[in-house]
Amino acid sequence: MIFRRSRFIGFVAAGCVCFLLSSCAKTKRIDLNILYIENPKFQGLSDEDISMITTFIKKDMRNFFNINVQNTTVDKVHIEDYAKNENKSLGALASYKVTQIANVHYEKLKFIKDNVEWGGMFKNKSIMGIAQEIINKNTEVLKMLGLEDGKPDKNNEYSKYSIRSWLERLERINKYDLIIYNGVLIDDCAAVVHTLVRGLIAFGVAERNNSKYKGTGMVATLPVMSEDLPFSKWKGEGLSIFEKRKVISIIACHELGHLLFDYDDIYNHDNCVMNPEKGYDFQSSLSTKKCNKSHPKLGYFTEAVFKGDMCLFQ
Repeated sequence: MIFRRSRFIGFVAAGCVCFLLSSCAKTKRIDLNILYIENPKFQGLSDEDISMITTFIKKDMRNFFNINVQNTTVDKVHIEDYAKNENKSLGALASYKVTQIANVHYEKLKFIKDNVEWGGMFKNKSIMGIAQEIINKNTEVLKMLGLEDGKPDKNNEYSKYSIRSWLERLERINKYDLIIYNGVLIDDCAAVVHTLVRGLIAFGVAERNNSKYKGTGMVATLPVMSEDLPFSKWKGEGLSIFEKRKVISIIACHELGHLLFDYDDIYNHDNCVMNPEKGYDFQSSLSTKKCNKSHPKLGYFTEAVFKGDMCLFQ
């Protein structure tokens, strides 16, 4: 997922000849340095979870993008240790109102209302009704996190979930290509159609920085892994642990698609990895496959490692 602040938000290996080959080369090779950040408020990912997710990422990157992930490293850190030296101002709690959502995101809400595939989630409600349901979902998540919308956040807890805070963190990274976080991401930045329908919840994000691919992707696993309210009632049919790990891999590949190819989100490519999940329909994510259509570019990751498009999928 990519967020647009005053600019596109959302990687080039310096001096590496293999990345300068024609975009129609049969297979590209990359290495991934992964950081797992654990928030003890939630059930952590086991070593087996991390191992299987990494294995799926290798398979999926080859299937979706014809990229061979040769080597992976995984480090682990506690969220408190990771965030201990940062500016406490990151903890400011966002406050949402129905009228604010309806006014600021009117065109996106209208798209949701007018599009059967999206609007069906809201049972043909009005734009104000859709805005109200978005706020209701967001409020449920905040309560689960022990936060109350608009109230002071004395312990800087909100920054552990705020997209704005994570984008600032990602900008400072220079070692890791992918972050796996066992928490949740609240879209308090710009909001796009697919985060709005989830109650302003994102499953991943990507941002530019000085790491080897000039950016880092991130996936938040709690909405997928949790069997507790409110996520359990929104996900519908349950997923096996095998399927949960697979979905997390697909979300990670989506973020890597932004960084490595500068691909934008696309809603009309069925079963494409760059087509974000509609709501919490993770079962549909399991149908993701290689996409042979041309993909629109963001124009944000302008130093993207791979410049090609269609020929990468042949």
